[in-house]
Amino acid sequence: MAANKRSTRNGAKPTSNEREKALDMKLIRAARKAPALIKREDVERFERRAQQRDIGRRLMWVILSMSGKDLIEQVRTDRVYAVNMAVVADGMQRYRESNAQLNSFVDSAEARLMVALAYRKDMDEVIAEAREQPAYSQIGQQQAVSEAA
Repeated sequence: MAANKRSTRNGAKPTSNEREKALDMKLIRAARKAPALIKREDVERFERRAQQRDIGRRLMWVILSMSGKDLIEQVRTDRVYAVNMAVVADGMQRYRESNAQLNSFVDSAEARLMVALAYRKDMDEVIAEAREQPAYSQIGQQQAVSEAA
């Protein structure tokens, strides 16, 4: 709000563009002061959870690859299979919740990276160049993260 009280250009009120610039600077200063969101030690714990999510993901694909007829028949005729599928069904809720939390972390990481990139005058060119790199693929992104850690 201090920006609104400040005068610019011979006592005139700040323009919309000037207010936006002041807000941008305030957000950038806040980003610079932001602490790390997780500790390095937490990374291993999160990676173990990610491996558990991978199991849920694989099971989801296997179940979706079965015809409804085959799935129903297996569950109907094999009690052990039915119990195992009930465990999987129950786990799908936890899988969904875990992915929602992961998406929140992804959003935070992306926002932090975009703020950091915003410090560059050539941000758009840097992003365009990045999209041309082999590291832009999923495997490349994982390798880049591993190398950075």
